[in-house]
Amino acid sequence: MGVHGLDHVNIDTTRLDETVAFYTDVLGMTVRPKPSGNPGAWLYVGEQAAVHINVVTEPTGSDSTGAFNHVAFDASDVDGLVAALAAGNHPHAVSERRDLGITQVFTRDPNGVAVELNVPIEG
Repeated sequence: MGVHGLDHVNIDTTRLDETVAFYTDVLGMTVRPKPSGNPGAWLYVGEQAAVHINVVTEPTGSDSTGAFNHVAFDASDVDGLVAALAAGNHPHAVSERRDLGITQVFTRDPNGVAVELNVPIEG
């Protein structure tokens, strides 16, 4: 019994197309049909559902994600991530953390959700 891993993150948005584009075009996730008839999208990393997006009629807030601080993903190709973020005009910051063996890329999705991307340092 107990928690065995993260299943998915759920995001409410009034900006479905922009949100899907961020997670697919910038982060490389794929879209699959939602099993329910509700508007939105389910995004996958390989066979694992990672982000569920719900369409809402009113924005949920400002750039704050409340008590939820951020979501973090394992990633690869720092240069490719930074190029995709820059091409989409997504502000970002890069921090090399040799003590953790990773380079971290920080950004926000179109809804203000803080996103951390952790890329292993090679060598």
